[in-house]
Order: sequence, then C-alpha cells, then structure tokens
Amino acid sequence: MFGSELQQLLQLIGKLPGLGPRSARRVVLHFLKNRQTLVPCLLKSLKHVTDRYQPCSVCGYFDGQDPCFFCTSHVRDSHTVCVVAHTGDVWALERASFFKGRYHVLGGVLSAFHNCQPSDLNLDSLKKRVNSGVKEVVMALDGNIEGQTTLHYVVQELLKEAPCLKISSLARGMPMGGELESMDQATLMSAFLGRQDFSKPL
Repeated sequence: MFGSELQQLLQLIGKLPGLGPRSARRVVLHFLKNRQTLVPCLLKSLKHVTDRYQPCSVCGYFDGQDPCFFCTSHVRDSHTVCVVAHTGDVWALERASFFKGRYHVLGGVLSAFHNCQPSDLNLDSLKKRVNSGVKEVVMALDGNIEGQTTLHYVVQELLKEAPCLKISSLARGMPMGGELESMDQATLMSAFLGRQDFSKPL
C-alpha cells in the first residue's frame, strides 16, 4: 500500500512522543497536502534549531546560547535550583509562572529498562553548583517509580556534598505516577508550594 520511502517516513513520525501509526498517517498526509508551503519552512526551522540549540554547559537546558537564558538572567534567584529530568519539564514549570529560581536538567531518570545509569545523568555539574552557593534544591521529578528512584539517589548524592543543604520535593497535588508535562498549572503550583523537605529526618 505504501512505497518504501513513505513507509520509512511513517515509521519515523510514528516514533515521536505522543504519536502512533494513525497519528503519523495524519501528519504525513498533512505534509503532502501542504508540501509547497509548510514543508520548506518546517525543514528550515528544524535545521536552524538542531544546529543552534545545545545543552547549557551549566544546567543542561537546551538553548541557543551557552550559558543559557536562565543561567545568565539577573532576575532569577541563583540560590534556588529546581532539578528536573528534561527540558520539557522546564517549559511546564515556566508556563505556570511561579518559580523564580534557576533550573538544572538531569537529562533523564534512572531506568533499568532504558539502561540509564547514574553516570548518564547531568549530576557532576549539579554538585559543583551546590558547592558554589546554592541554598535550596527543589526536586521536581515525575511521580512514577523511575522519577522517585532518581529523586532519592540524587538527594543522597547532594547531601554527601553539602549536609546542610535544604532539599525539597514536590508534594501534594502531584499524583503517584504523574508526569510534570501533563500537569495543569494549578496542580503544579500546589505541588510546588507543598514540597517536602528532604534535608530533615522524616
């Protein structure tokens, strides 16, 4: 039914997050119907973004400058760092517009299934930041098993570096198994304001 080139494109589009075979077919059909207007602009924009945007050398956030916008901002609180798994989590928190500190992107979470080990996480630079004046670290990781496993591992590592560091984690409003990117703004704010302090014994 499909030529080999079309089949390959369908498979590639279908691998994108949130898309499956049916959605991939709709996307490709849309491309074909708008090949003269949409596709050239899309290709140009993709090339521009993939050529320019790299992980920030300080925090790991994808940006077109290094250090990134957040790390160079004079209005963000440099003493408070929010740790997230991916750049998309930063976007989710920024949409809610209540956190005024800086971020640190781990680049993933610990996962045996995806073979993601501690050495794969952006953890060494986080330790350096903790030792350079950070007063509070807010752990904003997903509420699933991988996210919570990563949370506890990172907390233990940070407390080795700075035993008196204040470390908190998202609390009420963040359902077990929930993902940051799918939370609405009110839920995120509730979880953020009710974060649990990991610096003190439970």
